[in-house]
Amino acid sequence: KIAAPAFERWYASLVKLAREHTGGPVDAAHQTASLKGAMEEGSFIIGSPDTVRREVESQIREMRCNYMGLAFHYGTLTLAQVKHSLTLFAEEVMAKLPAEMAAAAE
Repeated sequence: KIAAPAFERWYASLVKLAREHTGGPVDAAHQTASLKGAMEEGSFIIGSPDTVRREVESQIREMRCNYMGLAFHYGTLTLAQVKHSLTLFAEEVMAKLPAEMAAAAE
């Protein structure tokens, strides 16, 4: 319930200048305009700690990456919401990743 309005504000900010000066998002044309679409394509991971952990594991395995760029503060999220998400991520996602994935993150 907090992710959708935060995403909408984030996306509006992302494409604001392009809409005002070029008639549409140019630089952000690759970014889907809906939270559902962003989650389906894997560019946004939102959900319970277990859901997030499973998706992070899946993406690491599929992409065979050794690091991921993560953003926890976007759109209308408050500092308290961001801190809560970061705490959950550290304690419930990172701490429960398989050992080989956790070691690569250190």
